[in-house]
Amino acid sequence: MLVTLSPHDGRAVISIPADAVAAFLEDSFALVPPGDESEHLDLDDLLARILA
Repeated sequence: MLVTLSPHDGRAVISIPADAVAAFLEDSFALVPPGDESEHLDLDDLLARILA
């Protein structure tokens, strides 16, 4: 699996084994089920700090 990272000043393409990505996502969903993200992260506050 190829992943492209695109910050403001460049771009990097990295290769990651698909099974590692799948395992990471399975673990992530086990910790924070889809739809429960806002219980673990205050996105409004984060965006306000980024844009300040």
